Amino acid sequence: MSKLCSHCGRTLTVQGGIEICLACNQMAAPSELLEPEKTVIECPGATLYDVESGEILQGVRWLDPEQPGRDFEIVGRPLYAPNHKSRRLVAADQVGKITRCRACQDYTVRMRAQQRSQPVQQRGPSPARRRAENLFRD
Repeated sequence: MSKLCSHCGRTLTVQGGIEICLACNQMAAPSELLEPEKTVIECPGATLYDVESGEILQGVRWLDPEQPGRDFEIVGRPLYAPNHKSRRLVAADQVGKITRCRACQDYTVRMRAQQRSQPVQQRGPSPARRRAENLFRD
């Protein structure tokens, strides 16, 4: 079983008893050699949603919601987070679940959270406080 480079995701080769990536010439750390098999995914970018309708304004739209990461299209123009990485190493069992780099996933979630309307503040005591007050009434 061949290992993958922690930097670029290419297969490591053994030279002089050391596993090394020929593409970027980065030696693998001993802790990385014991990790489970990893796969490289290509990050398509982030997604920006509409505030009211939830429709995708820009970025990635997954064509099959049941299998994200397989087929996608770019709506408008590609949208990337400031710390976007085009490739990401993920464990082999996470391939269908993780579809973007960490920065683009965080950016998608953060932008969607900022777009939601603020929750309406309740006036008066909370339901728990009302129940507690009712316990002491005659």
